[in-house]
Amino acid sequence: MHGCIRNKILLSLNNVKMHRKLQIMYLVVFLTPMLVISIFLSQKVYITLSKWERNQAEQNLRQAESYFNSILLDIGELSDRLYANETLLRIINTEYSDGKVVYEDYLNLNFLDDYVRSVKVVRDIRFYVDNETLLNNSYFILASPSMKSLDWYKRAVDLGGKIFWTVKQDDIRGRTYFSLVRSIWDTRTKKFVGVLSINLDTDKIISFISTQQFETLICMDGTIIFSLTDSMRFLRPYFIDEDKKGFDFNEKVRWQGDVTSALVRNFSPLRGLYESFQIVYVIPRDQLVAITKQVLLFSGSVIGVGLIFSLFFIMLFSKYISDRVCIIRNEMQKVVQNNFKIDNSIGGTDEFSEIYSALFETTQNIKTLIDEVYKRKVEQEQLISRQNDIRFKMLSSQINPHFLFNTLETIRMKSLANNDRDVAQTIKLLANILRHNLEVIHREVPLLSELDVISNYLDIQQVRFGDRISYDIICLCDVRDMYVLPLLIQPIVENSFIHGLESKVKGGFIYITIGTEKKDEGELLCIEIKDNGNGIGEDKLKLINEKLMVDSIEDITSSIGLINVQQRIKLFYGMEYGLSIQSIEGVETRITIKLPLIYKGNVQKQM
Repeated sequence: MHGCIRNKILLSLNNVKMHRKLQIMYLVVFLTPMLVISIFLSQKVYITLSKWERNQAEQNLRQAESYFNSILLDIGELSDRLYANETLLRIINTEYSDGKVVYEDYLNLNFLDDYVRSVKVVRDIRFYVDNETLLNNSYFILASPSMKSLDWYKRAVDLGGKIFWTVKQDDIRGRTYFSLVRSIWDTRTKKFVGVLSINLDTDKIISFISTQQFETLICMDGTIIFSLTDSMRFLRPYFIDEDKKGFDFNEKVRWQGDVTSALVRNFSPLRGLYESFQIVYVIPRDQLVAITKQVLLFSGSVIGVGLIFSLFFIMLFSKYISDRVCIIRNEMQKVVQNNFKIDNSIGGTDEFSEIYSALFETTQNIKTLIDEVYKRKVEQEQLISRQNDIRFKMLSSQINPHFLFNTLETIRMKSLANNDRDVAQTIKLLANILRHNLEVIHREVPLLSELDVISNYLDIQQVRFGDRISYDIICLCDVRDMYVLPLLIQPIVENSFIHGLESKVKGGFIYITIGTEKKDEGELLCIEIKDNGNGIGEDKLKLINEKLMVDSIEDITSSIGLINVQQRIKLFYGMEYGLSIQSIEGVETRITIKLPLIYKGNVQKQM
């Protein structure tokens, strides 16, 4: 199943252009994983930054709580000092008959001003007393029956000197303040003395609230007591849970007509009875994740720019690759159309350059091969033409071959009739040689037939030269099934007589040795023709060897001598085969023919 799907994918890709493959690879390997990773990281960053921003908000709330709690603590300690102050108790409990004495005793209360200045959030200190002999001022106020009927006053009396916090209206200033309230009792007589009220400076609290990052509300028992907006004081936000301690985060709340989030910090003051306080951050949704959005927007912009640049470069790179592929394809199309004139390089050292270099080298090899094949074909045709010319010359020298053979046969018969058997035998040998040469073909023939013709030729020459010349054909191997190209040995033997042995007075010889030689690629047939004639001079031998090494046959004469034999061997068998000549002037000449060893059944086709 997987193999089938894989094959279908590969088959589809095989039909897609190179630049499209690169773009698909970019999409699959880079773009898609990058987008997935970016989305995943964005979510992680969003969650992490959201938690961080919430932690920052909670930290700010803790600081606000610490600030407000310290205020409540300072006010509570101030009330303790006032509660235990003997001077205050003495003045409050003294029944005065002279107002001048009251005024003089009031002068001893300068420390109250110092207390107000020392605790910056204190706005006023009020003592509500029952002593009618005291004079009303900013500190001492006679408690009227209507005041005693107020809830905060009655609660202070009922609590027996314990501290509580409340919101009440100040009698002198006529404003509503958040106040610490407690009753004062004479510690010795346990007699009720009055009620102490310390009013907090609302402006200072509001100033602190204004420095907070988000809209801040300070509530007591779920009711707003401090806010930047006066109209919100004494409201009870529905999302505040008075009984819950610690932090309470409400992600979606409706506040003043907007959907926002609220972070609530619930705590109880160190000094107080039953009151619970809440510090609330009302956070707009856009501000809650403002930093997160900025980070994500910046990250997204960086990623987007990176993707745009990467897309631009992959398009540019795919076009570059496609162009190089097109260059190679176009050059290959030229080669297909047999146009081998292509540039030798496309520049660079990459794989495309290597492929193109291989293509260029292949075209050069093809051109060389074509040139060689064409040249070899032309040479073969020229050689065949020259061989045909030779045959024509041989034939043209005979008006009628049959008439010649009949004439020779008549002469032979007359010689036999006159008992001249030597002449008859010589004529018979000559006829065999002529018949063989006239029937020569352009394919391999049995080596034995060639040796028979050479024997006939040597016999004729022995008749001619008598005892001056001797010969021998030595076979060092079994030659019965061996085949060779015709007319290779006879021209060399003729040259030996013409150029080497004709001037010999006596002791001339010619030996023909047939043997084999082992080589790495196989066995070779070695035919050696050796004579003790005139030999060849060093300069002439060098000239002959140079002609034997010529690859072309353009300068070859129409003779059927050594060079002709050499060219026929190389054209028919290959350049690694041919003649080699060794000669010492006045001593001997040794010509070696090396041919491939071919047996019956492996004969090559006609040239």
